[in-house]
Amino acid sequence: HHNLICGVIYRHPKSNIEAFLNSLNDVLDKVNRENKYCVIMGDFNINLLNSESHPATDEFLSNLGTYFFNLHILKPTRITHYSATLIDNIFFNAITHHTTV
Repeated sequence: HHNLICGVIYRHPKSNIEAFLNSLNDVLDKVNRENKYCVIMGDFNINLLNSESHPATDEFLSNLGTYFFNLHILKPTRITHYSATLIDNIFFNAITHHTTV
């Protein structure tokens, strides 16, 4: 019998990513301290496909992983003839819940 927090996030692609990561980390820490189930979804404008080559993307995923958030969209969400990106996602912090892709 847990409360469920649903968060929808849009990060403007030109906004400061470090400030965004700091703010998000503060929220994740509070959710964790209060032992809440939480779903975070949205357009983060952080291409998860670049996590190995972009330190801020790696930090984003590491911070979410620290608080047991799992990503639920594993395939690119934007595909063109020239590129593919994974900038929209859903994260959930309960291991007992899962989705199939």
